[in-house]
Amino acid sequence: MNDKPREIRKNENRSLTEIGETASLLSKEGLKSLLYLVAGKQDSNVKLFWRIICIEPEDISELNERIQEKLMQHNTKAAVASVDVMYKNGRATQFGTWPEFEDYNWHTTHVVEKASVKWDFIIQLPHYAIPQRHTLTVTLLGSFSPLHMLQAIFSKNPDQISEVEMETAPILCRVDFISHLLSDELINIVEEWVKSRSVAEFITKPKTFLKLRKRTIARFVHYSLPFLFGLLSASILHAKFAEFTPNTLVPISIFKYSLYWLLGTGVGISAISLMGKYLGKTIYKTIDNYGIHTMFCFTNGDKNAKKENETKNTALIRKFWFNIVVSIVINLTCAFIAYLLFVG
Repeated sequence: MNDKPREIRKNENRSLTEIGETASLLSKEGLKSLLYLVAGKQDSNVKLFWRIICIEPEDISELNERIQEKLMQHNTKAAVASVDVMYKNGRATQFGTWPEFEDYNWHTTHVVEKASVKWDFIIQLPHYAIPQRHTLTVTLLGSFSPLHMLQAIFSKNPDQISEVEMETAPILCRVDFISHLLSDELINIVEEWVKSRSVAEFITKPKTFLKLRKRTIARFVHYSLPFLFGLLSASILHAKFAEFTPNTLVPISIFKYSLYWLLGTGVGISAISLMGKYLGKTIYKTIDNYGIHTMFCFTNGDKNAKKENETKNTALIRKFWFNIVVSIVINLTCAFIAYLLFVG
């Protein structure tokens, strides 16, 4: 049983009838426009950038200028830009207007962890009766780990990007749009802006090569040491038996020597193999940990963190070369002595 009075039910039915009649008069695009305005459901374009860049507040202002210039080329009814900055200590600063962001005093000890720049604007589009809302969001992740460096090298197709990668991508650009053309234009602007930023100093071709071949390098160091030590051991045995000919009687002492040689070779290869494993493992970890980076250079805390990361990366490079040099010295020494014994 319906508890509503008959008069109220008549009014509701009349309202629904009027809405239906009004909707029937609207075009397909007009209905779509009305639906977007009421429901707020839009299509979205997402693009990730793995470029390892360094940015300052002036860079964010430059991006805003590029976006505003593009919006001026369209029939923009209203536009609002805002910036949210999150710090590593759990604090955050929200800038509701652009002048607040540009006039902010960045002389603090906080370290920026994440920044999100958002543009909300309403544009009058052709074939739409009502101005349409669009949103552009650029999210910047401050700390750039070595994992990000590898992902930067192996950039993926957007269709193959997982949700985890979207949450951890150093730069994420998202456009909620009605106009596909405008969405592509905005993403292209952000892409050009990213490409024009300065890249982190530690990104070079040799260091990228090491990142890609770290496992191969570690294994080579690990197995080359016992191999060359075995070659040295064989050369010692060869030098000892060089004075004997097939017709020469071999004294009993030589058999004792052979047993000692066999025992010493086994112990030596085991020990040198452990050393090679240690050096290889250390080299692998050194390369793997190399590449710590802070994207932001906003606050004094960011600048200090950047110096600390540079110091850590420099120490890792020195550690890498030290272990490489140690392995090379051991291998060359074994190879040189083996050569002398075989030739001599």
